Amino acid sequence: MQRFFNVTAFLTGLGIIGFTVGFALQNVMQNFVSGIILLMQQPFKVGDEINVLNFDGVVLQINLRTTELHALDGRIVILPNADVISHAIVNYTRANRRRVDLPLVIAHDSNLEKVRALLLSVLKDAPGYVIAPARRSTSRISTTHPLG
Repeated sequence: MQRFFNVTAFLTGLGIIGFTVGFALQNVMQNFVSGIILLMQQPFKVGDEINVLNFDGVVLQINLRTTELHALDGRIVILPNADVISHAIVNYTRANRRRVDLPLVIAHDSNLEKVRALLLSVLKDAPGYVIAPARRSTSRISTTHPLG
């Protein structure tokens, strides 16, 4: 074969092309493998409300390369599976209860006892409000109420 063309140069060229293609497809393959892991482990499924990479939303699709969320602010967010699997995932759907912190700005000269009483009276009428959830033996969740 050396008579017709330079085999060494040909094999070197093939090696460089293979390296370049492999390097270019690195992220694609990483997302593909991460998608398979997500589909097997199922930390969430379509329809679950989750938080990942600071996006809160409902899972619309789990593909081999990406996960699609309908964010609570109305945006459609498409996240690479490698990023999803390498960051913390909070699955709100699997939890029975959800704690919501509401930061408040109160005037410096306000009567804090009156503000506290007003907040507690309003919260008691909110659907799903629980003052102190029942303790579970395996739970590490604090059952103390910050306002009560």
